[in-house]
Amino acid sequence: DPESQEAFRDRRAALLLAAGCFVVYNMNFTSHDAVDSIPCPYAALSLAREGDFDLFAGQFFKEFRRERHTEVLAIPLDVPRWGGLDWGYSPRPMVHLWAVMLPDGHLHIEHELVVRETVAAEAARLVIKENQDYSIKLLATYADPSMWIRSGQTGESIAETMQREGLPLQRANHERTNGWQRVRHWLRMAPDGRPWTTINPDRCPLLTRTLPTLVHDP
Repeated sequence: DPESQEAFRDRRAALLLAAGCFVVYNMNFTSHDAVDSIPCPYAALSLAREGDFDLFAGQFFKEFRRERHTEVLAIPLDVPRWGGLDWGYSPRPMVHLWAVMLPDGHLHIEHELVVRETVAAEAARLVIKENQDYSIKLLATYADPSMWIRSGQTGESIAETMQREGLPLQRANHERTNGWQRVRHWLRMAPDGRPWTTINPDRCPLLTRTLPTLVHDP
């Protein structure tokens, strides 16, 4: 059934987006000056020959290259978007990403919202406002499963609060190791010579800046 296959593909992309959201915004951000000393001869060679500062020793996602993975695409507004949300308050922010699965099977992450010290209800309203301002048709947002936990709280969970405000949330999977591998897969090159995933650098500055700087734990 082609329609079922397309729905499955879109759901898979949304889950990937959520996994990537958790990976990027839950790992410690470390500058190039503070990377560990894991040997990486190819990285050193690439830097020496080409000045490639997107590749360095200890890097977690060596597949990422700005010249390959960043692109501004004009995608029709009637194409549905999927969201990935990782909750945070302070100092780690809440981050919401918007992505679209293209007809050729490529994933394009086109927009991000980063907020700090913002309660759940207001954060949900900000996401909804972004949808309205950019005329985004958001099918659903796959969110951090911990948002459904009421531990240490009385009343509703963070997810329930955001849903009450009108933000459609789906519980994502927290299998980080599998998520890392899926992100690596989607950063690789497709048979058509383009990466499976691209990012809009103008509307996703935090993702573009932090994804290539993630490092292995020492």
